[in-house]
Amino acid sequence: MKKKRERILALDGLRGYSALIVVAFHVLTWSPAFNAAHYEAFYENQLLEVLTVTPLKFFWAGNEAIVLFFMIGGMVITMPYINGKKFEYWRFIGRRFVTIIFPYLIAVTLTLIGSYYYRDLTQDVRLAGTFNTKWSRFPTTSELWNTYLLMDNHLNIIAGVFWSIIQEWRISFIIPIVGYWFSKEKNKKSMVIALLSWALVWAGLSYLMVVTKDTTFYPFVESFERTAYYSIYFMIGSALAVYYESLSGWVKSHKLVTWFLPLSIIIITNRWWLRLFGIMLGQRPALLIAAIGYVMLLISVIEIPDLHAFFSNRPAILLGNVSFGVYLTHTTMIILVVSFLGQVIEPVYALIVSTFLVIPTAFLFTRFVVAPCAKLARSLLFLKRPA
Repeated sequence: MKKKRERILALDGLRGYSALIVVAFHVLTWSPAFNAAHYEAFYENQLLEVLTVTPLKFFWAGNEAIVLFFMIGGMVITMPYINGKKFEYWRFIGRRFVTIIFPYLIAVTLTLIGSYYYRDLTQDVRLAGTFNTKWSRFPTTSELWNTYLLMDNHLNIIAGVFWSIIQEWRISFIIPIVGYWFSKEKNKKSMVIALLSWALVWAGLSYLMVVTKDTTFYPFVESFERTAYYSIYFMIGSALAVYYESLSGWVKSHKLVTWFLPLSIIIITNRWWLRLFGIMLGQRPALLIAAIGYVMLLISVIEIPDLHAFFSNRPAILLGNVSFGVYLTHTTMIILVVSFLGQVIEPVYALIVSTFLVIPTAFLFTRFVVAPCAKLARSLLFLKRPA
C-alpha cells in the first residue's frame, strides 16, 4: 500500500455488505427449501436451482463471506505496519481482547438468557434442521464453561455464528507478527517460510485429530485445527496489503481491472456452479479457491472508481460501522422473533419479518456495547502510549 494509506473506507463498506450476506445465508438456509438446495443439492423449483448453482449464489454465500472478513482483517492489521507503525504486540492483544471478546461475551450471555427462558417457544416452531437445532436444549455446565473459555464446540445449540469470533481472537495472536514481518521483510522468502510454517502446523493438528479421535482431547484439537486452517486467510490479506501496489499496478498495466469484478464472483462461487458439471467440491478446497476471487474483488473495489464510490458512500460506511453488531446479534434476534411470531403466523413468514429488525438491533448493540468497548480499549492505562 502507498505510504500513509492507512485506512480505505471502501473496505469498511465492503465489510458491511458482507455482513448482510451472512444474514441472508442464515435466513435462507433456515428455510427448508433453501436448506435443501444448499446442503443437499435438492431444488424444489428451477428458481432455487438458478439461485444456488449460478454466480447469484454470491449474494447468500455465507461461508465465503467469512473468508472475506478474515482477509480484510489481515489487510487492515498489516497496513499500519507498512506505514511505519511501531510494533506493540501486547498493546494490540489487549485492545483486541476488549474490542472483540467483551462484546462477544455480552452477546453470548444475552443469547443464553434467551435460550433459557424461551427455548420452549422455539421448539414449537419448525423450520430447517439448522434452525431447529438452535436452543433445542440449554447447554450443559461443561458446554457453558467451554463457551466462556472461548472454545467453539457445541455452539450450534446456542447460535453457531460465534465460532468465527473465537477463531478471529485466536488468530489475533499470530497475525500482527506475520503482518509486521511481511511489511519489514518484503520478499518471497518470507512468504514461503510463512506458508510452510502454516502448512506444517495445520498438518500436525490434522494428524492429532486422527490420533485423538474418540478421546476427551479431540474437541480441543479439532477446534485449534480450525484456527490453523482459517489463519491462512488472514495471511493472504496481510500479503495482499504488502504487495498491493505492485499487484494492482500489474493488473492496471494489462487493463484487466474491468474484468476482475465478474471474474471474481465466478471464482468465489466455484463450489456451487461446479455442481452443474457433477463436481461436488468440498468446502475447504472451494474456500481456498474463493480466496483468489476475493483478492480480485478487493482490487476491483479499491481501483474501480464507481465501485469504490459505492462502497465508501455514507450508507455503506454506516453499515460497515455496525457490521460487527450485525454479526454478533442477528442470529439471536432472528431466533427470538421467529419463536414468538411463529406462534401466530407461518414460521417462514416470521423469518422474513425478522430480517427487518437486523439493522436496528445491530445499531443498538453497537451504540451500547461495541462502541463503549472500543472507547474502553482506548482509555485503559495499559493501552496508552508512554509519554
